[in-house]
Amino acid sequence: DVRPFHNVSFMLAHGSADDNVHYQNTAEFVRALTEENVQFELMVYTDDSHNLSTVRWHLYTMIVQFLKKCFNGSKI
Repeated sequence: DVRPFHNVSFMLAHGSADDNVHYQNTAEFVRALTEENVQFELMVYTDDSHNLSTVRWHLYTMIVQFLKKCFNGSKI
């Protein structure tokens, strides 16, 4: 049930080569979110694994930008 996500800001990052959480799980979750018209941000890191080690700085930057939007640009 994804309805509780209607009232929150939500960001999802996934490595397409993740063998712990398979990409199909993310795809099904994204489908459920879109079917319920839940707005979210998604970043797929092609060929990266579960720990997202090769894109860590990109991910950190994305998280900081996301949190700034969540807090209307105020200092975190």
